[in-house]
Amino acid sequence: CTMTKDQPDASSGRRSSRKTLWLALAIVLAAGAYTVGWFTVAGRLETSLPKFFQQAAKQGIQPVCSNAEITGYPLRMGINCQSTAVDFDKQGIKVTLGKLFSAAPVYNPRHVTSTFEGPVNITGADDLSAQFDWEFMRTDAVLAKNGLNSGSAEGKRVSISADSRELPFRLNAEIGHFSALARRDNTDLRISIAAEDFTSPLALDTSTFKLEATILSGATFMTGGQEPSLRGKTLHLETLNAALTEGGEIGLTGNIAIGDDGLANGDLRIRLTDYKAVAKSLEDIQPELAEQIIRFGPTLAALDIEPGDGAQTITLPFTVRQGEIAIGIFGLGDLPIFK
Repeated sequence: CTMTKDQPDASSGRRSSRKTLWLALAIVLAAGAYTVGWFTVAGRLETSLPKFFQQAAKQGIQPVCSNAEITGYPLRMGINCQSTAVDFDKQGIKVTLGKLFSAAPVYNPRHVTSTFEGPVNITGADDLSAQFDWEFMRTDAVLAKNGLNSGSAEGKRVSISADSRELPFRLNAEIGHFSALARRDNTDLRISIAAEDFTSPLALDTSTFKLEATILSGATFMTGGQEPSLRGKTLHLETLNAALTEGGEIGLTGNIAIGDDGLANGDLRIRLTDYKAVAKSLEDIQPELAEQIIRFGPTLAALDIEPGDGAQTITLPFTVRQGEIAIGIFGLGDLPIFK
């Protein structure tokens, strides 16, 4: 029998089969080695948790992670706590919450994602009592050698309740959805916050809220080892806009500088879109201010520094002098002294 060109080469087929077999074997061995390595590292991490907690205790922080377990195999590695608590001894504050899962991809261990189960209860000095609850909460952090490069949070159906002897009233609020991001930008710190469906008996109900700001020379807020302070910093407010549930919008832009004495000074612009609707929204929480806006509406319109944007829209200078706030010729009170 003579082999033709179209007949398969038996030896070539066997070589191909052996290559496939060796490749499959290599994959199995690599997967096995990876699995052994993952569980070895996980075991070491789990046994080192008590030592980590002891080191934190020396810094005045007492963390508790009940039924701690290292999980996330195969592509992630993280810690799972059935319940969580942290005592900040120096501040006299205790925080408790439900389940916590925090993990990072094995290929990018500096990017840590955490999910939390509420509620969070906070107690402290001056009869501080606060509770936060939510339907969904997640945080992301990108670690650096000296702290964080960035940190973000997202939550849905968040409720807030807080009371203390230092507060003149009990704080209650609800937020339908929010997202927040803080990240280093060279030596500066950029902040972005967005929220929807905010309600509170102590503040203006808003359908949407947006904040874009930069703290110049504020990147130190993302590093450890020092007490964060706004003193000597300048806040560049690119956008602060609130669309009110009852109609109208409030916008604020400009710069505020915090002096070494903690007093603020700044020149900004406040924009009231449909100022009559804004005044109506203010009636329940700031009735005197609402009455002034309606009464002096024509005067405010005459002071409008951007008169071409509609009869019902007014843009006015918003000034801060040694902590004292004024819109045009109307004083609004004082900002607190910043630490």
